[in-house]
Amino acid sequence: MSRLLQGVGFGAATTAASTAAASVLPQERLGEGIGYHGLGQAIAMSIGPAFALYLVGTDPSTNLYVGLALVGFAGLVIALNARYEK
Repeated sequence: MSRLLQGVGFGAATTAASTAAASVLPQERLGEGIGYHGLGQAIAMSIGPAFALYLVGTDPSTNLYVGLALVGFAGLVIALNARYEK
């Protein structure tokens, strides 16, 4: 059940992010912008799990929870400061 919920959230978030990127990019550079957006998502999806596996291997194991809480807080701060202008 949790994987289903995670999949729904991931699908909604990636679709919303791509839609937001496509709507704010200038028409003449849309292909380039979408390419960079996809590259950023691919890099994030490769660095994120590697970082989590690194934290799992550290001692004490609470480093995982503290590290991911800090990353989540940083993401929240960035998201709250983002401006979506058309």
